[in-house]
Amino acid sequence: MPAKRYLAAVKPDRRLSPQSALTLGTQGGVMGPAEVRAFAADPDAEAAVTLRQADDAGKVAGLDAGVMEDWRPVLELVAAGAYAHTP
Repeated sequence: MPAKRYLAAVKPDRRLSPQSALTLGTQGGVMGPAEVRAFAADPDAEAAVTLRQADDAGKVAGLDAGVMEDWRPVLELVAAGAYAHTP
């Protein structure tokens, strides 16, 4: 959700799905300048934005995303990265 709010602030021309546009308001709306700076300073901000953009790109009716096994390498990389950030 913070990545969606951030992207709405820094890329106002970016289209949201109708449902995403509806929920943006209930999730706090577009970030203000101070929120944008704080979010951008977070070391995980880039990963969050990438994930949000992938989520948005996946909202295509009829898109064949394959089967879960197709995603194993991606999931393993994400899990390894998350594990590496664990204190």
